[in-house]
Amino acid sequence: MTRAAAREFRALGCGVDEACPDLADLRAIIAGTRAFGMVGRYAGYLDAYRPQMSGQFARQVADALSVDVRAIAAAERMRSAYYQRVRAFLDAYDYLLCPTTGVPAFRLDQPLPAKIGRKPVARFYDAFLFTYAFSVTGLPAISVPCGFTREGLPVGLQIVSRRLREDLVLEAAAAYLKACPQQLREAPAVAVSPQELAPPHPSLDSSSDWMRGSGAGTKES
Repeated sequence: MTRAAAREFRALGCGVDEACPDLADLRAIIAGTRAFGMVGRYAGYLDAYRPQMSGQFARQVADALSVDVRAIAAAERMRSAYYQRVRAFLDAYDYLLCPTTGVPAFRLDQPLPAKIGRKPVARFYDAFLFTYAFSVTGLPAISVPCGFTREGLPVGLQIVSRRLREDLVLEAAAAYLKACPQQLREAPAVAVSPQELAPPHPSLDSSSDWMRGSGAGTKES
């Protein structure tokens, strides 16, 4: 659906290329910077309010406290270099289009899916690297609806632009939705009975997955 949205931008008069900045160290950047953010925002509350916290959230804060400060410092250095790579990439383009996430919505009370599309994955949370890829840079980004899956679940298109150019992402989003007003239709309603509701599945605890920053990054698809 991202490619279909890109074709709409081409119809609006934009030049469109299929390209991607170098995201090779993105996981390691997230592992360190996310740990630092969790400690800075929530570690002070852990001792005093742990009984009031969900078990998943408390474990994430505790895991963040265990991350070596050298790993955090290394992640910050990598983030600086990564920002410069993405900035240089956007010197050649006004916008970057990619999926908002790599998967449609899934039930929180069931085990995490084992596949993204038809491909088995060891780290399901890599599906969310599309948004992390640009949130760690502070670049402006917006998500707009760009269609539905066969099951009727909404799909998002992420539009990214250059530093401090929020006006550009708003302009692009408005132009796309004006050209494709059908994307603003409501998703089909899904009825859920109280008997179907259950607590979040334990596999949704992402703490160990994000704190483990090894491996290569994701690519645009």
